Amino acid sequence: MFGFSSEQIAKACLLAPVILLAVTVHEFSHALAAAYQGDPTPKQDGRLTLNPFRHLSLFGTLCFIATNFIGWAKPVRVNPLNFKNPAKSLALLALAGPASNILLSFLCFILLWLNQNYTPFVELLPKSLSQPIYLMLFVGVILNVGMAFFNLLPFPPLDGFRVISYFLPLDWVIAAEKYQLFFLIALIALMYFGFFRILLGNLTDFILKSLM
Repeated sequence: MFGFSSEQIAKACLLAPVILLAVTVHEFSHALAAAYQGDPTPKQDGRLTLNPFRHLSLFGTLCFIATNFIGWAKPVRVNPLNFKNPAKSLALLALAGPASNILLSFLCFILLWLNQNYTPFVELLPKSLSQPIYLMLFVGVILNVGMAFFNLLPFPPLDGFRVISYFLPLDWVIAAEKYQLFFLIALIALMYFGFFRILLGNLTDFILKSLM
């Protein structure tokens, strides 16, 4: 029918939960940061939840499936008028997403280390599950660090730009947002030509050496 091999299906089954968790935690953290600072909009929109289907973008998900590297979730809608200090609150809100991915990556790494080095932890798992769980945790480290790094790049419309906007003159921010389409094209080009693959390849080597 669609011509998927058993290997591709197995890979998708391993990757899907990891990707869903990373994206869901990222967007939920944005919503939680906004709600904590006094904006009820994310809660009203149903985004203050760990239900992944509330955060997924249909078109963004289809693009990820089609390209295997370009995708996105629904942005969390906020109302800056509900913040006491809108510029500061928006910067903190933007930082919350990548920070959550870094924490999730660290948690995956700790569990991965336990799976490799702590016998009682290994014995808790059935042998049939140990390898799939190892692979999911390993991918969880790589994926979450990659998401955090990518989103912290200081280009609109990424989170990193929202963070540095707090420190930039307003006319610079407006000018950058005006040309954000060109920034997006540049980011896609970097992804297409393997810049992030090289980065994640080096990260993979570092993790493997850390576990040995």
